[in-house]
Amino acid sequence: MAFTDDTRGNKNGLIVGGIAIVFGQLTGASLLVPILGSALGYFVVTKVRPKYSEAAKLGMALLFGHGCWMIVGAIALPGMLDQVLVDIIAASVIFAFLLWRLSKIAIGLLLVLEIVSLLVNLSVLAISRDFPVIGAILAHIVIRGAIVFNMFKVWRENKGAGGGENADIANAFD
Repeated sequence: MAFTDDTRGNKNGLIVGGIAIVFGQLTGASLLVPILGSALGYFVVTKVRPKYSEAAKLGMALLFGHGCWMIVGAIALPGMLDQVLVDIIAASVIFAFLLWRLSKIAIGLLLVLEIVSLLVNLSVLAISRDFPVIGAILAHIVIRGAIVFNMFKVWRENKGAGGGENADIANAFD
């Protein structure tokens, strides 16, 4: 079954918790925003779409939490809004679409957005000499990498899925 729950939720939770501990040391308390945002996102996705796979739930939860972090950063840091507004809007629209329907086009758009953003984050990391900025960028890279990993897994697992209520990804926009 393409989008049904699996038993890997506890393993994914341990992975996210481990990432949070490591990057919490680099980014300080600001990492609480994506952690709490991801927890809220996971709760929302689980309640609205309980049959989505753990990979889909986790990828969408991380997307939600990362979006929360970018919104808080855009509000708190002068000049940051111009740098992240397009990313916030695109991620929000894609999240809403994924919540409505898990489809190839939405997952594909999300993968493109996150991979391009990863490349931008890597270029900023390459030129940055400020330790707090390096820690935050590393956290962004890890979160985006986890989103890409999980959503690519959803894409791959559902390639060619057919029939039934769990076939959204196979039949959407084909």
